[in-house]
Amino acid sequence: MRYKRYTYAMAKKKDPAAVSLGRRGGKKGGKARARNLSKERLSEIGREGAEARWAKYREEAKKATEEKARKATAKKKTTKPAAKKKAVKKPTKKAD
Repeated sequence: MRYKRYTYAMAKKKDPAAVSLGRRGGKKGGKARARNLSKERLSEIGREGAEARWAKYREEAKKATEEKARKATAKKKTTKPAAKKKAVKKPTKKAD
């Protein structure tokens, strides 16, 4: 059995029944869903969406902070410690 090659002309042809079903569902969309939800649930969905969007930036910031800390500790390990100064005793004054 030979398979037909998928061509651009084939992609242009659409089933009218499928198109009408898609149109019917597409016209209502999120507005109808939002009308049927309670304010609390709608707020919760929005909060979850915002959290998901910001999670990416939080992760990037966390990685940058960890990288900065790692570089700082690596830099401390590679530098030589400062030479210790010898303690010098100061002369004390005698009370007369």
